Amino acid sequence: RALPSGDHSEESALIDVIFLLSGGEKRGSYGMAVLESLNNWLRHRSNRHLAERVNLLQGSILEPSDFWRSAAPSSTAIVIIANLYSRDPNVEDSENVVRVLSVKQRLPDVRVMCLLNKAQNYSLLKTADLTRRDVVCLDEFKLQVISKGCVVPGFS
Repeated sequence: RALPSGDHSEESALIDVIFLLSGGEKRGSYGMAVLESLNNWLRHRSNRHLAERVNLLQGSILEPSDFWRSAAPSSTAIVIIANLYSRDPNVEDSENVVRVLSVKQRLPDVRVMCLLNKAQNYSLLKTADLTRRDVVCLDEFKLQVISKGCVVPGFS
C-alpha cells in the first residue's frame, strides 16, 4: 500500500488536540508528571504555534462532566494511552478496556484507538469492534523491533 506523500500542514492546521489526563491531582503522580512534561514541551519556542491548538485537562473519560468537557462527542478520533510505568500492566490494560468500551457505547461512530501494555488483553477489545489497526500492544511491538534487528543487522 502506498504511503501518503506531501506536507499535510494545511490539514494539520485544522486539528485540535485535547489531552485528558487522569491521576494528576497529587504532586509526584504519573498524571502530574505527564502534564508538566507536556506544558514544558508546549512552552518551548519551536512548539509555541501548537499551544493554541492543544488543551490539557485533568479528569476521566468515564466521568460524564469530563466526557463533555473534553469535547469527546465532537471528536474525530479518541486515543486511549496506557500508563507505561504502571506497576501492574494487566490492571492498567483492564482499566483502558473499560474506557474504550465506555467511549464506544456512547460514541459508536467515533474511531477509538488504544495502546495496551500486553497483547494478551487485545481479545477484550474485540467486543468493541476495534481492529488490529486500532490497537497497538507495547510488548508485541518491542518483540517486532527485536526480530527486525535479527533480520536486518543494525536496525535496532
